[in-house]
Amino acid sequence: MNSRKPVVYIANPSGFSDAGRLWLAEVVVPKLASAGFEVINPFDQVMGKTNTELRNSMEAMSHNEAIGIGTDNFAKIDGSGFIFAILDGTDVDSGTSIEIGYGYASGKKVVGYRGDFRATADAGACKANLQVETAIELSGGHIHYDIGDAVAELERLALGQ
Repeated sequence: MNSRKPVVYIANPSGFSDAGRLWLAEVVVPKLASAGFEVINPFDQVMGKTNTELRNSMEAMSHNEAIGIGTDNFAKIDGSGFIFAILDGTDVDSGTSIEIGYGYASGKKVVGYRGDFRATADAGACKANLQVETAIELSGGHIHYDIGDAVAELERLALGQ
């Protein structure tokens, strides 16, 4: 019997703000961990830092260092079995969209969560950008407006149901 926890990568832009980092640390990561997942948060290395520290770090970053972060995130997706995608904002964050597409193309199951009540879809029947929603659904997942429902679907997918 394999007792290894399923690994989930959180595709998200939340780590770019103080409020988002707090929400990741106090809500999202604990919910996924309590559901039995090993959680990969691409913002782990910036948790606890101030926006001023992060802005200064980003301004001083070389092109190669920036590309290294992107490469590292793709490797983290490669090492996961699932993607939990946070789709908040007036449009889905471009980096999150790429992570969703990369994950889908790599055979990962993707579940979306949209806690933002604003309409953002380019097709009335969709909850997000139609290409993003298509990748999520073709992966076997769906977009949810309730974080508990999204985590529950991720658990079902991990159990193969």
